[in-house]
Amino acid sequence: MLLQKINGIMLMWLFMITGAYGQRLHPEKPLEVIHFHFNGSQILIPLTINHGKDTLHFLFDSGCEINLLSLPVAGRMGLNGGTDAGLSGWSNEMTYMPQTQTNSLNIGKISIPDPEFYLESLAGATMDGIPVDGVIGYDLLKRYIVKIDFENKEMSLYPGGKFHYPPGGELLKLGMNYRTPTVQGTLVNNQGQPFTSTYHLITGGNFGLLLNGKFVEKYALDKTLTITGKVTRHDLLQPITYTECIAPSFNAGNYKLYQLPALYSSKVNDTAPDKEIAGAIGAEVWKHFTMIINLPEKELWLAKNK
Repeated sequence: MLLQKINGIMLMWLFMITGAYGQRLHPEKPLEVIHFHFNGSQILIPLTINHGKDTLHFLFDSGCEINLLSLPVAGRMGLNGGTDAGLSGWSNEMTYMPQTQTNSLNIGKISIPDPEFYLESLAGATMDGIPVDGVIGYDLLKRYIVKIDFENKEMSLYPGGKFHYPPGGELLKLGMNYRTPTVQGTLVNNQGQPFTSTYHLITGGNFGLLLNGKFVEKYALDKTLTITGKVTRHDLLQPITYTECIAPSFNAGNYKLYQLPALYSSKVNDTAPDKEIAGAIGAEVWKHFTMIINLPEKELWLAKNK
């Protein structure tokens, strides 16, 4: 059985592509533009299921490899869960949830046919007072090019495939770790030593960097990053206590961020079959950019916000 992880902490090799590659004169026209809510760490988008009259609100997270739907919402819609399927969270421990399937998931004029959902309680989950009805990620990314404009809180969806990127910015190469995009990044410790490795690209992560415990141990980062405290957050199955620290700098392509907050725990150790995974890059990084995720072509375009 393929393990399907919710919070994507899973992304591959990122190569910088310079010059005018992919940046042409005629801008692409989106199929749909969605205005989203953003609380600094999570993107919440409106959608419907089966072209229903009731607007639902789903978190969009590039690290979500499966679709999640709130059990109460499924109950109101008369959707019954079938066979339980296994999935895991940040700590890799398994749980089992019922699955269901609907005719369509609708985002404006865009319709995803026959989506499958894991049913989860999402009890009390809200954002800015809006109930969170579900989570979507890979099911959207595998079909469409997704542009996220954090400054204007707009998500634009384009047909998948070759894309004419805007002038400026930087085009990077994405990899994949199962269904989660990966990108290469370089962390610099307090001694000025750079560590380049592969990170999962997590648009919905409530962190700057989430470092794997084994990566921290291997490079003694617990001794060469500034520790600022501890914080406990709930995983899918259990609370996890993280060490909070500060990375002096972090590079994604030619872009550099300074004094970046990071978390790590010995319980968080995501892996890939063919490469080292350092951890995940979260919203504390991505919110500083306009980003275009082109999963069909394995490309990531970044432009720093003004």
